[in-house]
Amino acid sequence: MRVLVLGGYGAMGQVITRDLTESPEVKEVIVAGREIVKAEALVSELKSPKLRPAQIDATDSDLARKIKEVNPDVLVNASWYEFNMNVMPAAIAASTHYVDLGGLYHMTQRQLKLDSLARDSGVLCVLGMGSTPGVTNVMTAYGAGLLDKVSSIKIRTASAVLDKNYAFQAPYSIRTVLDEFSAKPVVFRNGRVTEIEALSGKETLDFPKPIGSVEGYYTLHSELASMPQKYKAKGCRDIDFIVAYPKDFTEIVASLVKVGMADKKPINVKGAHISPYDFLTEVVRRIPAPKQPVKDVDALRVDIQGLKDKKKTSLRIESVIPYHNRWKLSSGAVDTGVPPSIIAQWIAKRKIKQTGVTTPEDAVEPLPFFKELALRDRGIKVFLQEGKGKQKPLFK
Repeated sequence: MRVLVLGGYGAMGQVITRDLTESPEVKEVIVAGREIVKAEALVSELKSPKLRPAQIDATDSDLARKIKEVNPDVLVNASWYEFNMNVMPAAIAASTHYVDLGGLYHMTQRQLKLDSLARDSGVLCVLGMGSTPGVTNVMTAYGAGLLDKVSSIKIRTASAVLDKNYAFQAPYSIRTVLDEFSAKPVVFRNGRVTEIEALSGKETLDFPKPIGSVEGYYTLHSELASMPQKYKAKGCRDIDFIVAYPKDFTEIVASLVKVGMADKKPINVKGAHISPYDFLTEVVRRIPAPKQPVKDVDALRVDIQGLKDKKKTSLRIESVIPYHNRWKLSSGAVDTGVPPSIIAQWIAKRKIKQTGVTTPEDAVEPLPFFKELALRDRGIKVFLQEGKGKQKPLFK
């Protein structure tokens, strides 16, 4: 089994690379990106004979040929979501199965339109197979499958930094974070998809310790690109997504967005033309990494209301992910990077046999997937709570 990880040395990509490397069934992992030095550095650090660095740019006009030269069973795209429509068509043209981490709603909708092209090429493309979207989609599919009717789905995620002193650090690409905070969120209300104002719908969320009580906002997310159509057929009228980052981080980013730092239009500053968005992302990119890894915790939650045996029922599916002590990597990176590793392996082993462009709630069988998440020391366990009953682990 050979897997190509594009962006395989990045914050999320390196988790995918590490997890694939530790799987006994994976024979080779190609760590690729436009900066070969970074790919080589990760390969040197991990010291696995399975790893091979490669210089492959997600924006290359000849990308399909370069993918063919590597000849992977599956390509995992861990590059920035704005490159998805460069990479996925190239993978299809190279007759290579494809997995990505999400397209922030609008990109995902564009990708879904390539379903016929992928089917004709005999290729499977699984979109948004990270933590959220990804694990949250599979959690939703599991919970909805337990009910006869579904009335509402609420997806909530949160994170907390456990170290008291830490520098400003984005949980993933600062570009994606800025887009989430500044773009109009999409919600499914009263059976209709609608846009609402950015940074609206502030909600207090109560998560297990050490996260505790946190405040979150509606943000644009890929779950809403596919779920309304699927669950409307089961009677669902309301779906929304709220994220709660650490308080300090949320306040900083929200303030930057409010003063215009997410604006992508170039402005003239002493003869130089650059957008506030590009300037800010470059500043954040240059913030030195902390000398010691910042320990954190991540949480994913889906609350579903509906009917079971003609009785009103509420279900909560939840996962609290700790910092990975052995990998010394953040919980958010771990729960984003492990799922695409699992699904890439499933595709290569033909455990998922369909073709076309699909999303996790349609492609992934929930219970076997949750079992895989809990294996080794990945630290990802999923729990189910029905009504006011006790929370029970789906797998120990």
